[in-house]
Amino acid sequence: MEEFSSSSMQFYDPEESKKKAQRRIVAGACLVAAVGIGIGVIIGWFSHTSDPPTKCDDPSCAFPQKLISDEDPTVSQKIILNMNARDIKRNLEEFTVDPHLGGTKSEDQLAAKLYSMWVEQGLDYVTKVTYEVLLSYPNDTDPSFVYLLDANDVVQHRSQEVEKILSPAQNRSDVVRPFNAYSHPGDVKGELVYVNYGRIEDFVELAENYSINVTGKIVIARYGRIFRGDKVSLAARYGAIGIILYSDPADYSPYTDEPAFPYSWWLPGTGVQRGTVLLGDGDPLTPGYPATESAYRTRYPALPTIPVHPIGYDDAYHYLSIMGGPNASESWQGKLNFTYRIGPGFVNNTLKVRLYVTTNTKMVNTTNVFGYINGSAEPDRYVLLGNHRDAWVFGAVDPTSGTAVMMEVSRVMAAIVKGGTWRPRRSIVFCSWGSEEYGLIASYEWVEQQLKILSDRAVAYLNVDISVEGMQALRASGVPLLYDVVYNASKKVPSAGNPSITVYEEWLKYFPNDDQKPTIANPGGGSDFVSFIGIAGVPCLDFRYTFNYSIIDYPLYHSAYETFELMDKYMDPEFKRSLAVGQLWAEMARSLADRLILPLNALTYGQMVKTFVRDLEKGYGHLMVENGVSLDGINKAADLFFSTAQEFMSRLEKVDPNNPVETRMYNDQLLRLERAFINTDGLPLRPLTKHLLFASSTFDSYAGSTFPGLVDLMYGIEKLTGDEKVEQWEKVKQHLAIIIFCVDSATFGLKPWTHFD
Repeated sequence: MEEFSSSSMQFYDPEESKKKAQRRIVAGACLVAAVGIGIGVIIGWFSHTSDPPTKCDDPSCAFPQKLISDEDPTVSQKIILNMNARDIKRNLEEFTVDPHLGGTKSEDQLAAKLYSMWVEQGLDYVTKVTYEVLLSYPNDTDPSFVYLLDANDVVQHRSQEVEKILSPAQNRSDVVRPFNAYSHPGDVKGELVYVNYGRIEDFVELAENYSINVTGKIVIARYGRIFRGDKVSLAARYGAIGIILYSDPADYSPYTDEPAFPYSWWLPGTGVQRGTVLLGDGDPLTPGYPATESAYRTRYPALPTIPVHPIGYDDAYHYLSIMGGPNASESWQGKLNFTYRIGPGFVNNTLKVRLYVTTNTKMVNTTNVFGYINGSAEPDRYVLLGNHRDAWVFGAVDPTSGTAVMMEVSRVMAAIVKGGTWRPRRSIVFCSWGSEEYGLIASYEWVEQQLKILSDRAVAYLNVDISVEGMQALRASGVPLLYDVVYNASKKVPSAGNPSITVYEEWLKYFPNDDQKPTIANPGGGSDFVSFIGIAGVPCLDFRYTFNYSIIDYPLYHSAYETFELMDKYMDPEFKRSLAVGQLWAEMARSLADRLILPLNALTYGQMVKTFVRDLEKGYGHLMVENGVSLDGINKAADLFFSTAQEFMSRLEKVDPNNPVETRMYNDQLLRLERAFINTDGLPLRPLTKHLLFASSTFDSYAGSTFPGLVDLMYGIEKLTGDEKVEQWEKVKQHLAIIIFCVDSATFGLKPWTHFD
């Protein structure tokens, strides 16, 4: 960097001018001498060399070979065959010895361990970035509890303080007590109301079918179906003064004839699911901007407004079994051994519930660790692989099963690079994120900080939050640009359950879609890919091995029982599924990093947009037309985008592979396609969420929704009246126009470079 004078004024000095003239003469003489020596060396070289310069008429000779070389097909199998299930098992066992809660010393120690491993593996560059953020913790000296009180406030039952120790690995003093991060602290008493899963439709059913108002009441909801933070937000919206969350055996241990952990993977009654209830992603003090040292931090973060606390189903039994009021409907019945009633209150109407929560927030450091393999031809193009590092306790499934696999992928790739037989065309970046469990904290801060660079240079982000949550088959969610990437890679990897077939065939068998291809869900929320797709417009994919049970999550989710023993005995005994996930992850990354033309399919995106429009017409078309909103514009835009994508993919087949300028231009068109759907003003009700096609639902931060901004605006619109209704429909028209504009922008981006229209 040049240094500038502290003053803008300069003065003429005759003596100094004379000295400068003398220096220029000397410099000129040196330059002439250097040129003369250089010419002499060149003449001498060609006069003494035995081989004259080679003449080449092939246009490819004009460019270095690395700029025009396509992938080496032998590298794929070399990577796949060199990956080792024993190494993954060893990684997982080592990484899960200690709890590693976000923002704690133990999480920092694991970050240092991964940093050292990447250095030892020989990655080209290893670095880390730390942010100071607001996290949440229970009070160790004043624990939170749920109490059942009699008329004289005498305690009849108190929820357990910690989970019962069922295996030696659990017997640690640093296991964090069950809590819900960012809960509002509070001490409230009142009648209890059972609200099923705490969804908006559950609260509506209470009001319309039972005439029950939860205002001033404490509600109890079972985990599942929607994000726990949405349960808390909805309870507060409907007037509740507190909420208790529990895991019902119907969702986490449904087979009564099978024993629970430690004899199987099913949740015992003492198991408790921890988890954040923060709505929104990233550091709550710096929304929209990275939590750097110079960042402005708001004094009024958007945190939950009522206390919330989780319990196990053994504790829940003591409250739910004595509820009064009407019987709950069949769909609200769980698997505890009684008829579920709604309340308010208990059969003995002198009893009440006390919810005492002492959770607090504090500023802590959280760290991301990165390991790079530099690209040979396009080092400024990045294929990113990521997994978060922090866990509520031991995290053998979430996230450390993914961490263990990622470290094996990096080991194998680094070894082949060091062997000199391969270096990817584009750079590969391994990412270990901090404090994801609290609300995607550190990954979001990094994407916000590197937004301009990622928007310009990132090819794709491949996320593995969990490598194995079940033994059945693959599960994936992602954007249409990457469908072909995961399909083609899965055809190269043997199935973990049956090596005579591929992961693709197994996936198709259990989860086929209407086109007789494996199902890929739309990206929703809940993991570190959210910021990449949601604010940077980087194509993303998340995948794992999953189960085929009718349950909510893997049963021991976020409990202290999620130990190495669980994975080793019950979920992936020989680590074959972990290996398959690693092989798939590595092959997708290699393909994206190595192929001369990026293996992204614009036509698949065109088909998806047309499907989205059909879904919009099916769900809201009649209502929209009735209120003067025409869908002709979005249909026309979608049809044009599809036909333009067809034309683009046809031109792509005729690209001159020996012209690196041409291949780079086509690749840039593919690279920027996802970015076309980023709206800088965000969604109407969520300005920090920028992607117009893929975002989580407002009412469930885990689930994705089609045209999420429109779905937000349309929810409940038919119940509005007067000016409020008119104003809402104007917002619908405006947002629909923005969607059409962005679809048109995507179309223009696929046009030939010679013109815009």
